[in-house]
Amino acid sequence: MLHLAINREVVQERDRLFMYWLKNLGIEKGKPFNPTERQKEILIDGAKTGELMAKTLVFNERLAGVLRQNNWRMILGGARGDGIKFTQRTKYYDIFDPRARYTYEAITTSPAMTVPKPGKAQAYIGKFEDENGQRLQGGNHYVIHIQKDVPAELFWSIVIYDADTRCLIDNRAGAAGGKATMGSATEGLRKNNDGSYSMLLGPDPPPKGWEANHVQTLPGRGWFPYMRAYGAKAEFFNDEYKFPTVNRVENFDKFFK
Repeated sequence: MLHLAINREVVQERDRLFMYWLKNLGIEKGKPFNPTERQKEILIDGAKTGELMAKTLVFNERLAGVLRQNNWRMILGGARGDGIKFTQRTKYYDIFDPRARYTYEAITTSPAMTVPKPGKAQAYIGKFEDENGQRLQGGNHYVIHIQKDVPAELFWSIVIYDADTRCLIDNRAGAAGGKATMGSATEGLRKNNDGSYSMLLGPDPPPKGWEANHVQTLPGRGWFPYMRAYGAKAEFFNDEYKFPTVNRVENFDKFFK
């Protein structure tokens, strides 16, 4: 697959060192790639190790100053993000962690995603643990509390992804019928009395009246949320708007009594 990709794509200046390393593995642009069985074993082991490294970069942030309020990470966002720009270049070096992380976590970008222009930006934030620093597990119950007046001129949403596949959570067999998101465009979305929102996540059905705010998770599968704000205003970038909290609860009924 990698050999096919580099032969289809233009080699960027920033990728030349990687192309040299691939050459040492027998993978070159414009040349056939026919690895021996021994080489296949080595490359498969290397790919598995590389995936573990990339997964670690996603779920264990090690760059200072990246995590923001309530430990949300700006997935893309120029100066207020984690160093991801079109070059990942600083004055003296190129940043590797965000580049490897984002390629594993998502893959593609657009100019509006990487440049935080209030009112026109596409703002993405992600969170990978609850407020106690524990991983988000599909067999547990959680409530994501979203402050009122989300600063998004177009729409906002919270989308739930599978931690292993990084695709939308596959809950099509459950009562929710494949619902993986909640946001301003959700039909029947329920507000709290103070104008805020509560998103319910867990393997069990929600209390009556909270169906639109609920996403069913899968026992044995980890998950993580992305929050999107399209037409994000300045408050989304300057910390005036407080990002959501993710709290584990025993069950939904007790939380909403």
